[in-house]
Amino acid sequence: MSPVAQARAEYDQLESVRVHRPGFETYLGVLDRQPNLFLDDFSIRQAKEEHDRMVDVLESSGVEVHYLHEDLSTDGTIDRLLRENVSGDTSDIAKRRREAGLDESELLGRLEGLDPYSKLQVISCNSRIIRQGHEGGEDEIGKGDYGLGRERFDSASYEFREPMTNLYFQRDQQLVTDKGPVLGNFAFSTRRAEVELAGAAWEAIGAEVIHSVTGEATVEGGDYIPAGEFGLLGVSGVIDGEEKVLRTSLDAGEELLENRVFDHDEVGLVRAPLEADREVSREQKSDPDAEPEMDVMHLDTWFNIADEGLAVGREFPIDNTDVIVYKRKRDGSYERVDIRSFGEYLRQKGYEIVPVPYEERRVATNFLTLDRGKVCPVCIPGRDGYDPEYNRTIERMKDHGVDVVPDGTGIVIDALRSGYGGIHCMTTPIRRR
Repeated sequence: MSPVAQARAEYDQLESVRVHRPGFETYLGVLDRQPNLFLDDFSIRQAKEEHDRMVDVLESSGVEVHYLHEDLSTDGTIDRLLRENVSGDTSDIAKRRREAGLDESELLGRLEGLDPYSKLQVISCNSRIIRQGHEGGEDEIGKGDYGLGRERFDSASYEFREPMTNLYFQRDQQLVTDKGPVLGNFAFSTRRAEVELAGAAWEAIGAEVIHSVTGEATVEGGDYIPAGEFGLLGVSGVIDGEEKVLRTSLDAGEELLENRVFDHDEVGLVRAPLEADREVSREQKSDPDAEPEMDVMHLDTWFNIADEGLAVGREFPIDNTDVIVYKRKRDGSYERVDIRSFGEYLRQKGYEIVPVPYEERRVATNFLTLDRGKVCPVCIPGRDGYDPEYNRTIERMKDHGVDVVPDGTGIVIDALRSGYGGIHCMTTPIRRR
């Protein structure tokens, strides 16, 4: 029997996908964007509208969309997470009132009546609800209590500890191979708590997690792109002769190979093109305050696959970084057989590369492939709507016969992409076939 969750190739038909609609936890990240890894400030209202539009497009294309809160509610997991991740404090309430029933368990028990989406926002904020009591007499409250209960005169405070502000980027907590889901391990501490939710969601829908990366090794789902007989995993780059980990480390890639989480005949560990990207940035005279390494933080930020034999990416980085090639042996283990130019490797596999202009580097490859030769990309709007001059990658894909949805233009996500990601980043495949 095939796994509940599996993906063998990026160009296989996307049957089901998981997303999370940004909520209050994302708003907290906008309040202080740098430690929350966001690119810029943005409107949460606008982000929600854009996310709803993305979901509409996916569903209109025949994709079954799962929301994270819905999957977590399948078997009551979300209530367990609520109890484990949310705390209450009624220590300021008079002892007689606590003994009468207003204690922490009563305060938190009320949360179980919330809808699943609201529960997830409370969980993802690592919330602490603090009740402060008003213990004065009637004269301090006012003339009588007007028929109101004592609790109406209390006050409440809230604490949020390292909220999961990036939760709407549902790609990176895990990667889904042909064998099933693998839980990642984040390079940045601000995102590490998200992995628990991902694992709980897989368990809730009956999908067995085949491996979890822990310890010093780090791996994030945006670095994995399956291509049928071969698979690609972005790993540490090399700069000035020294290895530099951006998101996925080389030792994490080797760990996944050793644990045989892939079913590809060949796996390429693709070096992050740090030196190539810096060279291009210098030539383009980019903003001196920019963080160019963020432009190549994951493989899907500079490379993607639109169809079997058709890649989309930034040519100079592709041709000026290496891929370490591993082949599967008869016993199922992998052995290292070669190291070569990534561009050379792709062309030997029969892939043509649609080039991405430097100006479109932050969104052009972050599209979601829905089926062979059918993609949903990010559109950069012009003054009067879609402008081909701002979307040369989309136009080039269409020239290669790619079906761009919706309406040949893709979708606008100006607010959502200010979190530093696109449509590929916001979705994790549950099943491709």
